Amino acid sequence: MAKISLDKVSDTRQKASIFATEEETLSAEKKAFNKIQKEKKVDGFRQGKIPENIIKTRFSKEIETETLNTLIHDLYPEILEKSSKNIFRIVNVENYSKDKNSCKFDLIFDLSPYMKNLKMKNIVLLDNIPQIQESDIDDELKDIQRGGAKSEPKAEDACAEDGDLITVNYEVWMDGAPQGKEQKDIRLLLGEKKFDEEVEEQIIKEKIKKGEEILVKKTLKQDGTEDKEEKPYEIHLSVTGIEKVIYPEINDELARAYSPQFNTVSELKNGLRKDMEKRFFRKDLTEQIAKAFDDLETQNEFLFPEGYLEEKLYEFLSEYKVDHSKLPPEQKKGYADIVEKRYRRILLNEHLVRETIKHFKKDELEKEFENFVRADFDEKIAEYVLAAYKNKKNDETLNKINLFFQNKLIFDYFKSGKLVKKGKKIAYKEFMAQENKPS
Repeated sequence: MAKISLDKVSDTRQKASIFATEEETLSAEKKAFNKIQKEKKVDGFRQGKIPENIIKTRFSKEIETETLNTLIHDLYPEILEKSSKNIFRIVNVENYSKDKNSCKFDLIFDLSPYMKNLKMKNIVLLDNIPQIQESDIDDELKDIQRGGAKSEPKAEDACAEDGDLITVNYEVWMDGAPQGKEQKDIRLLLGEKKFDEEVEEQIIKEKIKKGEEILVKKTLKQDGTEDKEEKPYEIHLSVTGIEKVIYPEINDELARAYSPQFNTVSELKNGLRKDMEKRFFRKDLTEQIAKAFDDLETQNEFLFPEGYLEEKLYEFLSEYKVDHSKLPPEQKKGYADIVEKRYRRILLNEHLVRETIKHFKKDELEKEFENFVRADFDEKIAEYVLAAYKNKKNDETLNKINLFFQNKLIFDYFKSGKLVKKGKKIAYKEFMAQENKPS
């Protein structure tokens, strides 16, 4: 059995001093010889039938190299176990020597990126509570109403009013000429303010009818100019259709139509409240974990082997089709900072996830995930996600829910370390309207 001893070269590099026994060396040489014999060609001999003495004479260096490769391959699991860290890549083989039929050599290798012992100074998460008003639930009911709404054309001479569904064609003009193609058959719900607030207000104020046109003059701030000059432009819009929107009543029939699990409006409201609480907790948890990660990044040490981040930067730029050679130094540094932050975050997440799941057996963790999915998402989504999980599919919805699950495990891990304190009541509507903080 081979003797393997490890020495530290640096924080990210190790040296394995290896002594391979006669039996191991001869076995590796035989595999190397057979491979070379199959691959090489020599005039006058059929491939694979070259005599042994010719192979050993002409291809001695290749046999030696292949013998080393075979030994490294065969001993790799043992080297990995002794190292206790993943190997990023083999750097070099040094000091190879052979004594009769045994051999010894040094294998220099870089470790995969890792972080030193986790420090969690001043990390505090809050167990916040959503403050959900009746008006918030009413807004959810209105969304359900809108989902079940129907529309019918208004009379030809009818004016567009707040709440009507209109169909429009429009063009944007600048410097006396249209900019791009005319946008046709665009449907807008007046009052929803998802198009252009000024345009919607003008349509209602001027009591526009089907077939009529309006022109709205606006200005655009130009960020590239010293004084941020405002550039004038116009929106030319014609109304081609006006429909009255008819909403279903909020009653028990609407509740049953929304989901078979509800028989009354009261039951629907309770269900909506529970769903809102889940959405709140997912968002709050995501933002708090992101903030905790920011704090943890500043106080922990992340170790990357030489050349690792350069490789990842090249992969990142290639993914976005950016020419690495033409980047100015300051822009290249900006991209490099993004890449380093990404992989620091990946290392931190992997470390915390390992800590959170090490007490679970595999089947226990799978059951925990299933319970989480079934408790937090409706039956249709749960069945889809669990099927994707079982079949090991790379699915966007599964990945997103798995991230929520990881965040919950990390939160529970912080809680077990007494890093979660009693939170406060937070107004649901205002909190959910805030943009998600980047993680």
